[in-house]
Amino acid sequence: MSQIQTNTARLLRAYLPQDQAVLGELVIGAWRCCTLELPWRANRPNVSCIPEGQYPLRLRPSPIVKRTSGGKFEAGWEICDVPGRKHIMFHPGNFPRDTEGCILPGAGIGWLRAGPMVTESRNVFDALMLALSVPAWADVSRDDAATMVQKATGGRVLAVEQTEQDGRPVWRVKVLTPKGEVIVVLIDAASGRKL
Repeated sequence: MSQIQTNTARLLRAYLPQDQAVLGELVIGAWRCCTLELPWRANRPNVSCIPEGQYPLRLRPSPIVKRTSGGKFEAGWEICDVPGRKHIMFHPGNFPRDTEGCILPGAGIGWLRAGPMVTESRNVFDALMLALSVPAWADVSRDDAATMVQKATGGRVLAVEQTEQDGRPVWRVKVLTPKGEVIVVLIDAASGRKL
């Protein structure tokens, strides 16, 4: 799957009768999936879906992502700038009771006696995490990281690699310093901070 070239999520909705759930579609660049959220209840935390719209995303450590992904991921994508809300994550789950106030991605929509659901949520979540991986989502590009390290050290950049530290995307920049030493500098791909 190709990486996504934007950091904005667009949520489209279908509101179900009888206050059961909200089914929708998540659109990030050309990537799409179905979604399931709690019903609309005036955007109240932990009991309502968030308003339909376009939102920026950021990668952050998340216990709910770690738990619902079976430990496969320690960080996940948070939906930012939601009026009156915070900590809205994408994570695996199939039914409204699984949302914990967040958004569940899925391949399709299903219906059981228990009500609406999204199908293949864990697989779609894995695909979403892959699609949102660095470098396409990095606020700091490979070249930016190399330039920052080169200016800070005065050395010559030998290599720049994508890696992770504590579930966060980082750039690993290898530099030959003016003193002839080879050092490695880690740059947070989201913030540009030296780690």
